[in-house]
Amino acid sequence: MAVKYNILSTAVLVLSTMFAKASICFFLLRLLGDAAAKKRKIFLYSLLGVLFVYNIVDVISLFVQCSPTRKVWNRKLPGTCWNPIIQEGFGLMQGGTFGRPAFRLSRY
Repeated sequence: MAVKYNILSTAVLVLSTMFAKASICFFLLRLLGDAAAKKRKIFLYSLLGVLFVYNIVDVISLFVQCSPTRKVWNRKLPGTCWNPIIQEGFGLMQGGTFGRPAFRLSRY
């Protein structure tokens, strides 16, 4: 049971950090308003799009990595799972992609 809740909490963590970063982007867009340069608006909107896609793919991959899904938290069930390196790659991609923009957002 603990592994099941660990997987579920990972999904909640990824989504909550996504919404926190998105709210910062929307705050900056509203704060800057019409005074914002077009390049900054394009950067913030594209960051929002990429942020949404990467995080949703990461959360979906958490649950589709095994068939049946319950095998993710109960390895004794019959079924198949992806190589664990694939899920690790998704996590590294998600984390690594948004480290630099977080610093860039702090400079606004």
